[in-house]
Formats: sequence, C-alpha cells, structure tokens
Amino acid sequence: MIVYGVTAAGFIKKPLSVILAELQAEARLPENFGPDIDLSSFSPVGTFIGMMSGKDAEKWDIAEDVYYQNQIDNADGVNLDRLTALRNVTRNPAKKSIGVFEYTGAEGSNIPLDAICQNAQGVQFKTTQIGTIPVSGIIEVQAEAVEADTETTTGNVPVADITTIVTAIPGVTAVTNNDVFQGGTTIETDAELRARYKSLVGTSGSAAPVIQLAFEDIPDVISASVLENNIDFSVGDLTPHSIKAVSTRACGRLSPGR
Repeated sequence: MIVYGVTAAGFIKKPLSVILAELQAEARLPENFGPDIDLSSFSPVGTFIGMMSGKDAEKWDIAEDVYYQNQIDNADGVNLDRLTALRNVTRNPAKKSIGVFEYTGAEGSNIPLDAICQNAQGVQFKTTQIGTIPVSGIIEVQAEAVEADTETTTGNVPVADITTIVTAIPGVTAVTNNDVFQGGTTIETDAELRARYKSLVGTSGSAAPVIQLAFEDIPDVISASVLENNIDFSVGDLTPHSIKAVSTRACGRLSPGR
C-alpha cells in the first residue's frame, strides 16, 4: 500500500487519478449512493466528484510546495531568506556605486551634501561630502549613486561619464568624474544566495564565514573572500592555523582640492 504525504522517503503526492478513484469508491458504498450510482462525467454526482477531486489535488500541490520550500535547494524568495537566516546568512541587498565628483568653479564656492549630477543616460549621483572650492578652482568630493543598481539601471559608469549638474551650486561651472564609479550591485538572486549560503556554512566551526559576512556588510566592499589554514603546516602564504582576508573595495579619492 502506497503511503502519501510526508514519509521516510520524502514527500509523496497523491495523484489526481487516485483521489478520483477514492471518491468514487466512497460514493458507491451502500451507506452513501450504493454500487449502482451513475458516476459518469455527465451525471450530477460524477460531475461533483470530478470537481471535488480537482480541488483535493490542488491541496496536495500546495502541501508539496510547502514541504519543499523548507529545503535550501528548492526554496525561493522570502522562504529562502527565512531558511538562510537560521544560520545568520542574509541576502545581500542592492548596493549603490560610489566614486568622486570633480567640481570646477570660483574659489570659495561651497559644495553641499546631496548635490545631484547625472550622466547622459539620466542616471543620477549625489555628493556625500561637503567642501569649498580652493584657489585652484577645482575640488574633489565623495559621491554615490542616488539609487542602488537594478536589472535595468546601473550606477557603475566609466571615467568622464558624469558631466551634467542637476543641483545648481552658485559659482560652480562644471563637473566630471576622473575615476570610475563602481561597487553598484543588484540585489542578490536566489541562486547566488543559495550558493553563498552553502559555501559559508559548509565548514563547521570555522571562523572564516563569520569574518566574510562582516566584510560583505561594509558598504564600499564589492567582494570579499576569507582563506583559512586550520592545519599544522603552512599552505602557500598561509601560516599554520591562520586566516587571511582579501576584499575588493570601490575606488574613492578624498582630496580637499588641487
């Protein structure tokens, strides 16, 4: 006899054909309609049983989905977030790209926070640092994309891409970016989160995953990897029982002017 539902072999879904046959058998019981009841698809009782079996099959589909959403390889969306959170692994959010504006203008002109500039495609960036243009007439200030990356818009732009001043600043005549804006990323996909989760929790008792997660929480870190040597002799440049962290950060220059 086949057992359906959650079993030692996993979840076994009851098929529609079995559901229909069971309902028909119940209908033919003497205490119900009896063995001579017409259960053809055109009869009233047969039509009703067909409808009920379809509804029951839908419930089995839902039960199967619920069962598999509790497994890392099958969960998606919020369900995957909840599973990975049990091991303190959270989905990486979308990140804004960061870089540096170079403003040109009259000495003494003040650069405020959240002053917006944009590129030819209309992607906007804003200052995250204030400053005052010195006698040289040029100042560099830190900036970031107004919005985090999406599937259609990215704030990672090349040199000299940002040239339009949106927020007018008295005395300022031009803007550009002498370095790339980088570090912008879209929100981590289910596949990426699943793979990262497996890599981080795969080594029981290791401190490396915790350190890597800490690096990834730093806003301007693009990527991070943590290498651990937990044996009694050196491996490459890793001494015995040591940890080496390597991170890639978005470029950014902080300068009062030139």
